[in-house]
Amino acid sequence: MQQYRKGDPDLSSNRFHMWRAIIGIAHADNLVHPDERNYLETIIGNMHRRGYLDDAWREQLLADIDHPPEIVDMLRQINDPVYRGQIVTFARILAWKDGHLHPDEGELLERLHAHAMGGLDFEAIREDVRRNISQETLEHDIAVESFRPDRGLSGLLDRFLAYFGNDLMDG
Repeated sequence: MQQYRKGDPDLSSNRFHMWRAIIGIAHADNLVHPDERNYLETIIGNMHRRGYLDDAWREQLLADIDHPPEIVDMLRQINDPVYRGQIVTFARILAWKDGHLHPDEGELLERLHAHAMGGLDFEAIREDVRRNISQETLEHDIAVESFRPDRGLSGLLDRFLAYFGNDLMDG
């Protein structure tokens, strides 16, 4: 069973299948260029050293460099939108790692982008952003209010100016 460090974000099979899909993308032009191989092996080694991959998953990823996994099968295993989006980012880096974008890689990147965005609830994402902005605004307003003078001449002046629409704490 895959072991993860306490406090790390979700390092589930979503990430593992994401990397398998990315390795499959490296095979899109039917050649894993030495720069692509080095890039992938370095990342796999770093994840293994940090405890993000157990030996079995590490060996599978290394084997995938020589024998490409079926990308569509890997994509079906990824249901977390974060990892879907990361596939597109890493695939783009990998596709350009050898210095040029092969037409097959370009077409694959377009299909990956469409897949990564498919099934996302954009209205829910917008609502989440609105909720976060609202919360941050409230926290900011509370912080500003805690600095507002409430006594003496400063407090009187502040209330007087705010009454006429001049809030000195805005800014």
